[in-house]
Amino acid sequence: MDRTKTVIWGLFMSMLPLNMSCTTDKDKSGMQHGGATPTYNILQDREDRLLVELPNRMIVAAQQLHMAPVVSVYSVVKTGSIYEQQAGPGHGSGLSHFLEHLVSGGSTTNRTEAESTATLAQMGARTNASTSLDKVRYYINTTSEHTATAVELMSDWLANCTIGQREYARERDVIQREFGMGRGDPMRIFWKLTQRARFTRHPARHPTIGYLDQFLKISRDDIYAFYKQMYAPNNIVFVVVGDINKQQVVDQVAALWADVPSRPLPEIRFPVEPRLDEPRQVLAAVDIKRPRRSEEHTSELQS
Repeated sequence: MDRTKTVIWGLFMSMLPLNMSCTTDKDKSGMQHGGATPTYNILQDREDRLLVELPNRMIVAAQQLHMAPVVSVYSVVKTGSIYEQQAGPGHGSGLSHFLEHLVSGGSTTNRTEAESTATLAQMGARTNASTSLDKVRYYINTTSEHTATAVELMSDWLANCTIGQREYARERDVIQREFGMGRGDPMRIFWKLTQRARFTRHPARHPTIGYLDQFLKISRDDIYAFYKQMYAPNNIVFVVVGDINKQQVVDQVAALWADVPSRPLPEIRFPVEPRLDEPRQVLAAVDIKRPRRSEEHTSELQS
């Protein structure tokens, strides 16, 4: 999958601004594709790639890569910890990260969480998600014969998540354990200190997972409101790469999202960092305890 991941990342980096300039004759003409599926604007049409903008302004890319019978369905939502200032408890709550836990494989209006898990198992799929400062990523990797199922499943998670109270409570406990694991992780500590040294005003100074006291203030309704606000199709890039038919994939995504309209996104302004004329030092002391399993293993070696 390494080659597939490289292609996905390259496509994503080229599409992030969403105010794209395209170079083909079809792009310049603003060609519209219609017929049995909803009309969409073709931004780029190459022999191996089709890049379009749906009527709801979602960007969809289908990249054919026939090296192996596999496919990766990959979606990026332009949200993350720096975009939380107008939602829930605000910056430092880890709202985007909490929501990622609930969207990935969560219950929707069309299927339960258990049904999603069963579908993934039937496909032999590998799936995961991650949250960073400015984006949330989801992927499903499977064999190409299951492309349509993976595309439908990903679309369902992004568009129709219900965020039930039981799943909310369970993932709340899971993330609290993540806080505990992070306290003794030198790399996480170093990253947090680095961000605090780099930024004094910008929300990037806050850890993506948030602060525990702020995190515990997040309600289920806070998360659902943030989901409806930020998981708009005009804030999503949907990419499918692998042993696929590019036209079939784009037509399927267009049909699945045909009834999901674009939505207004919050106007967020970020503070300008003051000029830094001399080195800034941030110090912290952390009591790092060795895990019990490692202690037992060490004692066995010494005995």
